[in-house]
Amino acid sequence: MEFKPDPLEQEKSGDSFLKPFFKSYLFSLRHAYDFTGRATRFEYWVYVILLWATKWLLFIGLTIAIDTIFDGELTILPFILNVLVAVMTLGIHARRLQDIGISGLWQVFYIIPLVAGWIFLNPSIAGGFTFAFTCIFLFWPGEKEENRFGIDPRDMS
Repeated sequence: MEFKPDPLEQEKSGDSFLKPFFKSYLFSLRHAYDFTGRATRFEYWVYVILLWATKWLLFIGLTIAIDTIFDGELTILPFILNVLVAVMTLGIHARRLQDIGISGLWQVFYIIPLVAGWIFLNPSIAGGFTFAFTCIFLFWPGEKEENRFGIDPRDMS
């Protein structure tokens, strides 16, 4: 059986409740830098939640290690971790947007306000715009048939 990244489409096999979550996360990690194709809502949200949880655990561990072992001299490592996670997230964002039928380049519409918010020191407005964008586009159901970005991921068999 091929992996279908939607638990509602999984066959009843008596497996653990958490198995679809981890299969989806590992599937998405293998395609972290893939900007082609489509991603279901389930695949997107499992990936984002588990990736950010993993990132924060690593961030806390790095911060403690830097403070205790390296006396605070390697403070660039958490920044590098944040950049890597941000780039990994761009791939899944692009595939999720492509699932609803719009180009992954639409990410620019929520990246620009974040950068502008940092420049003009008003991140609350940028955060609100980004939250609204996320709610509107990333919770939107994907197209049920093949679109210009590929086949429906729920039809993979």
